[in-house]
Amino acid sequence: MKELTPIKREFYNRDTIKVAKDILGKVIVRKTKQGNMAGRIVEVEAYKFGEHDKASHASKGCTLSNQVMFGENGFAY
Repeated sequence: MKELTPIKREFYNRDTIKVAKDILGKVIVRKTKQGNMAGRIVEVEAYKFGEHDKASHASKGCTLSNQVMFGENGFAY
């Protein structure tokens, strides 16, 4: 695999739809004691109205399982 450049957190502090389009094709890497795991992003979902969008899991409010959607940008759900 070629050398990968990490994306800075600021990348995610933009319009949700633009971020979703721009992360398509990017590679997620997880480093563990056993080695690295990687996967390419081939599908995304973006909710323009966040917790006000009934199609979003955030629409029912913050819960233990979806709390990452209410925090800092740039985390996977």
